This record gives sequence, C-alpha cells and structure tokens, in this order.
Amino acid sequence: MVLKEYATTIIDNYESLVALPSSFKADLILLDYHVGIHTALELKAVIQHHPNLCHCPILLLSGTIEIGQKIEDMKADAFLEKPFSNKVLREVVANLV
Repeated sequence: MVLKEYATTIIDNYESLVALPSSFKADLILLDYHVGIHTALELKAVIQHHPNLCHCPILLLSGTIEIGQKIEDMKADAFLEKPFSNKVLREVVANLV
C-alpha cells in the first residue's frame, strides 16, 4: 500500500512502535487489526500515550467481518475492509487528514 502523495513511515511491529522517539509526528495512523502477536487494542494503548500520536485519527484495516465490535472497542475514526481499492483508500485518507 503506497500513498505517494503523503510521507509515510511503516511501523510493522509492537517493538518499533514503542521505540518511536517522542519527537515523531504523524497526521494519520493506518492500523491493521491483526498485527503479528499483538492486537490493535494493544497498539492503540501505546499510541494513546505517545505525545505526538495521541491526537491522530486512526483508520482501522481488517479483512474480518465481525468488525463492528472491534471498531467500537478501538474507537477508530474510520474503517476499511480488506481488500479495498487504492481509490477508496485515498478518499478515506483525504477525508481524515
């Protein structure tokens, strides 16, 4: 997934997220519900305590159908069910930033 019109940083595991410097800034977080051995809820807890990420909208991505409860639990700002098109991704991202 590449959004060439945006600067992106890929954090693909819990340890990398926890190790982010407090100076790291973002305007939006795309978060896959299934991230290795950690859940999106665990990652959201780290995000909520990061001084420059806690304000960011979260776009939750998932390929599972029982997503309603997950969105409620996550308090995500938006959701995309996989697979999705690049056009749809761009539209949702543009609306969130």
